[in-house]
Amino acid sequence: MKKFEFTMQKVLEYKSHLEDREKHALAQMRWRYDTLLAEIEAALKEYEALKEKYRQICAAGTTATEMMIFTAHMDDFVRRIEEMLIRLQQAEEEIERQRNLLISVSQEKSTIGKLRIRYLSLYRAKEKKEQEIFINDFVANASINSPK
Repeated sequence: MKKFEFTMQKVLEYKSHLEDREKHALAQMRWRYDTLLAEIEAALKEYEALKEKYRQICAAGTTATEMMIFTAHMDDFVRRIEEMLIRLQQAEEEIERQRNLLISVSQEKSTIGKLRIRYLSLYRAKEKKEQEIFINDFVANASINSPK
């Protein structure tokens, strides 16, 4: 009997390659997400420090111009943080899409892998049956050819 050959082996290899590529892409997205999250946390700490400095300046007494400049700076800081939060939300959505894509690719690969296992078990059953027939034929021929 000829050696087992899975006809969809190239497809299975392609799906494995695709799964690895999608896992790598997801890992990069998660790294970018974590980096952005760290930047937001740092910006929030800086903003809190800026608010505290503003309170101190107001308590010590300052001119209206200086307060307007400081307030404009704080407003700019709030706007930058809001932009970062929007990018964070977009990154979350991108990660979710990538995760769904990875799940889809993994399911396709798993389906083909299960098909390979099924074909292999059928091949082995057929091989076993052929060996049994060969042994039965050999025993039958040996008993016919043996001198009595």
